[in-house]
Amino acid sequence: MASNAGNTPLILDGILFDQFRHDNGTEKRVPIQCRFKDSQGNLLEKARKMTRLSGSQQQCVAPKSALVEEKARLELSPNGVHWQDTGHDVHFYPGPRVTGVNPTYGVTKK
Repeated sequence: MASNAGNTPLILDGILFDQFRHDNGTEKRVPIQCRFKDSQGNLLEKARKMTRLSGSQQQCVAPKSALVEEKARLELSPNGVHWQDTGHDVHFYPGPRVTGVNPTYGVTKK
């Protein structure tokens, strides 16, 4: 689940995030990208770079979305050209909104 206001961090657990290697066998850090598509296949926003947390975890930040109580499909790519459907949907919900503050003036404590 992600707020439709955006910037919700999503932690992805998986395997083969660290599958890319140099010819000498050392790990090659390839920045994986994520993107979201609505039910009609339209992109919610441009692709975003994911943050590597470990060899089996990546973090993708959900974009701002007009979707409310709907879902979007998550896709990943190691190069921005070839995209893989993860088979997982992200459900967007309306985030909290501040509609007022009371009292509107006064002294605050530290």
